[in-house]
Amino acid sequence: MVALCIGSFANAIVILNSAANAKIREGGGDEALNPLVSKKFGYEGGDAFMQQYELGLGEFEDFTDKFENSNMKNMLWIYFFMATFLTQIIFMNNLIAILGGTYNSIMDHKQKFALKTRA
Repeated sequence: MVALCIGSFANAIVILNSAANAKIREGGGDEALNPLVSKKFGYEGGDAFMQQYELGLGEFEDFTDKFENSNMKNMLWIYFFMATFLTQIIFMNNLIAILGGTYNSIMDHKQKFALKTRA
């Protein structure tokens, strides 16, 4: 589920990066100046996925510093808040709920397990 969420946001970044590159090409500029996706693997999809994974882990500085040079700054900030909210807050709360349910299940059966161990 987390990989699907990260992949979805990575896809959005690839689309935004392609649109920015198209605008740069129309203006006769260099695509290397488009900083939305950091080159890590040399494959745009893999680079975007890794960038979103790092964003989910809390590596904000590398991603948000690139917004200032972009012509889609407002869109990127909205996207940033959506991505961090979903990957960090929602999924971490889900993890806590799952672990809390497991803990409650163990505590409910604690006495039964203790009696089995004595026998």
